[in-house]
Amino acid sequence: MMAPMRASTAVGATAPIRLPDPELPWDLPQPEPRPEPHGGLRVLVHAGRGGRLRRVLTALSLSVPADRTTVIGFRWDAERVEAALAELPSRPDILLEPRDRGSAAGVLLAACRVWRGEADATLAVISGRRGGVAPGPRLVDTLEEAARFVNRYPRWVLLLGERGDERTPALWIVPESVLDCSETAPVWRVGALGRGVRSEVTAGGSAAFRWTGALVAKAARLVNRGRQLLPGAHSALLQAAPFIGSRAQGQALQRAYAVIPRLDLVPTLLEPSLIDLAVAEPAGATWIRGLQVVRRIS
Repeated sequence: MMAPMRASTAVGATAPIRLPDPELPWDLPQPEPRPEPHGGLRVLVHAGRGGRLRRVLTALSLSVPADRTTVIGFRWDAERVEAALAELPSRPDILLEPRDRGSAAGVLLAACRVWRGEADATLAVISGRRGGVAPGPRLVDTLEEAARFVNRYPRWVLLLGERGDERTPALWIVPESVLDCSETAPVWRVGALGRGVRSEVTAGGSAAFRWTGALVAKAARLVNRGRQLLPGAHSALLQAAPFIGSRAQGQALQRAYAVIPRLDLVPTLLEPSLIDLAVAEPAGATWIRGLQVVRRIS
């Protein structure tokens, strides 16, 4: 049986984790709701190895401008990524990694790039070995609803969950207390994360959500999490980000990816600190099971 990481355990082990943000002026220790949500939504999609990239991008293209969508893929997989773009009305941004350094590396690289150009941007990340995304217009509705919550409360990284088959091994999110409500669903503070079947993660039949593989957060919050939790990778990727789109991009990314280890999103960027993680199950969202949009998330 694999025990979950409890919020009290995570905080006590670090005495305490507060992730201060002296370099990011928007952050507040206990932010109040902003009267007017702001911060443009940008979407990051991992190309992965699955066959549904085209479907995800088609759904996004209905409402999200192509210049606000970034596809992360591998350089050696460029032909397949290009094939998925063939029938789109316009071309999204493509960012090809020179090596497989795990899902956290791609997320941090994109977050650094977005943050440099748009400090208040809100980033929706679609990833997850076993997760999925809502098809059609509902996908964009779900992401925009989550983004509006994050714009009001920029401290939080909002994980999107679902109530799934408790016998299916997954990453389960145990809610702790209600923070607020989005437009259609309550938003809980995350009390624990655990892998396995639900009974191995929760005690006494407590509620839990299966992670869909999608999260929404301020790009600056993700950048700061990288700085606090993965300082070496953060430094390398932040230095490479200004060269993306220039002739020096290939060399800059090769240099950065040569010095960072494999960094998968959950164990390196989420689990080490639960202090600012929240979870919601958007009402009416339907999820595609088994969507392969990242290489290995856990």
